[in-house]
Amino acid sequence: MPEPCYIPSKMLIHCADVMQTDQNATAFGIHAKLESIDRQFIVQPAFEKVYADAAMIKRGYRQSENVEILKGHGRFTGPKILAAEGFDEELTAETILIAAGTLPWLPDIPGLDQSPYLTFDEALGLPEQPKRLSVIGGGYIAAQSPHFFGALGTEVNIIHRRGQMRREENNDVARRFTKVYQRRFNLILGAQVKRVPAQGEEITVEVTTPDGKRSIPSDALLMATGRVPNTDILEVAHTSEALNQRGYINTDKYLQASVPGIWARAILWGPTC
Repeated sequence: MPEPCYIPSKMLIHCADVMQTDQNATAFGIHAKLESIDRQFIVQPAFEKVYADAAMIKRGYRQSENVEILKGHGRFTGPKILAAEGFDEELTAETILIAAGTLPWLPDIPGLDQSPYLTFDEALGLPEQPKRLSVIGGGYIAAQSPHFFGALGTEVNIIHRRGQMRREENNDVARRFTKVYQRRFNLILGAQVKRVPAQGEEITVEVTTPDGKRSIPSDALLMATGRVPNTDILEVAHTSEALNQRGYINTDKYLQASVPGIWARAILWGPTC
């Protein structure tokens, strides 16, 4: 399956919700027997829907008389001046919306670059359900992915350096969420990941916890350690815009940046491991 242009996570999470409802049915006096799970039947339509929606949007742009699509690497050369790869003339506009997206942020873990780790979209596109999955992180993606994989039968380890998951939420919500996940998964909190040694097809994560050293084996490793913006490749510094410590453009509540006429779509999660 090709890498998705964006992630159909909500459609897949709904399937996990249905599965979890079936698993909890006995609490309501309903005794059902699950015969099998067709993962491809669940995943394939979700990605096909994404591709179809993306193609429809592109067709709409191409058919519009007011939209011109320039394909190439763009970067700022001045406050409201853009240079696009493959085009001789620079571009300028009264209003500029920066919506360049994000990419996964990876911590510096010895051995990680030699291990076949997965990002969230790569994990959802796996052709087969892994028997064991280790997830490093504790934020939004680290919460969403175990729900999907765990509901479909994967044994999930969640490795997080802090004492609670979803710390970006209200403290009561984070505490309750952590307790629920401690019941559902192998949740390893307060863990410092030391290295990910290459050991054939099995992936082992070596950590240090308040209880000592541990080695956590799995069949797949998902890095859910947050995302960082693509502001560096855009060379946003040429606009005189201020970036926060995570590389995001500072905006007001209406998403307007400090330079009048420049707006930036906000992404709310950064490094979380």
